[in-house]
Amino acid sequence: MCLGTMTSERGSASSLLRPPLVVTRRMVWGTFLVVGLIFAAFTMGMTSGRRWARQTKSFLGMGHALPLPGMFEPGPIDGEFSADSLKAMCPNRMPKLDAFPDIYDLAVLLTGKDPNGPDIPLSREKLLPLTYPRAGWHADLDKKNRLIYLRIWKCANNNLQCFGRNLQSLPTTRFVDDGRDGSQEKPALEAVRLGKNPLMFTIVREPLIRFVSGYNEVLYQRVDAKFGNTSSCYVPEYDSLDNASPEKFREFVRQYMVSMLEWGGKCFGIGGGYAHLWPQANIFVFKELDPMDIHVIDIEDTETVPKELRRHFGLTHDQLPIDTIDPECGQHVTSGDPLGSYAAAKAAAAEPDDPIIDAVCLYIIYDYACFPDYYLPDSRCKRAYDRHRDALESILDKHRV
Repeated sequence: MCLGTMTSERGSASSLLRPPLVVTRRMVWGTFLVVGLIFAAFTMGMTSGRRWARQTKSFLGMGHALPLPGMFEPGPIDGEFSADSLKAMCPNRMPKLDAFPDIYDLAVLLTGKDPNGPDIPLSREKLLPLTYPRAGWHADLDKKNRLIYLRIWKCANNNLQCFGRNLQSLPTTRFVDDGRDGSQEKPALEAVRLGKNPLMFTIVREPLIRFVSGYNEVLYQRVDAKFGNTSSCYVPEYDSLDNASPEKFREFVRQYMVSMLEWGGKCFGIGGGYAHLWPQANIFVFKELDPMDIHVIDIEDTETVPKELRRHFGLTHDQLPIDTIDPECGQHVTSGDPLGSYAAAKAAAAEPDDPIIDAVCLYIIYDYACFPDYYLPDSRCKRAYDRHRDALESILDKHRV
């Protein structure tokens, strides 16, 4: 008998050395386990891949990937963000907010967060617009003229309340506090229906400094027991930091940016004192009025507001018989920086290459667009916009701003 014949009948020589295969229950379950692990790994890979794709292409139409969270390194500034592009974001003081959600995504990314992460619901449409929860006041100076103050918090609002009370004391003036009415347009539209001239004005200030001032106010409210609406929770990574430390401001920005998307997060969400941080340009989000009819005054000129209003609106001294506003009247306790938080935040905001400050600048970019006089060559936020020029230009091109 030859070897070949034996092999064909009884198998190869190596097969003769293996015991017969016995399929056990353990082998079956092991096979299911291996297959399950492979499927899970594949699914997770696909999910993370989709998330990465959303993150790096969150601005549809952009031709380059954005840095991953926590991976941002300040790069060289090799050009300027066009001043014309900035102005196009707010033509005639009407902010074109379609681009804001994408700009906001970039700001969140710079804080080290993932704007497309599973912990952040996609509620960006609720960011548009954030309108101030309370209006200011109006005063009928005579039968023809209604003076209307449009409130922007952290812009000498308490001083303007004192001005309003002074007007209220005049026998010839009918004064109405609109603080309970959230409609900024109502007093002016009512004046038009009554045949009166709506003389609208507001106070603004340098946007980045105002955000710092707003932070100071929010921090004070958070530690003051009487402001229970903003001190109702404890966030260890924030509240454990010293109030007078720049890092506390940076951590606040990280928490605030994410909570804006969470829309009402109990610690850093919308409402309460946090409207002190909303962009000033939001006051121009009107449905019927023309924002160009609002006379805008810088906060440094608060004391001489009555004279400026007489000059601008052509009023006589008899119509507006007040010359100045007492700068001490209504001065808020935070003006004295009792916690040292304002000085610390201001120091942090001056850091030239901090991505956290770049994020703040992106958040308030419409303020510089609507109030271009603050967009100076040495502005900290101009540096931020120049650094992120390519991303900003791509976003604006996507929305045809």
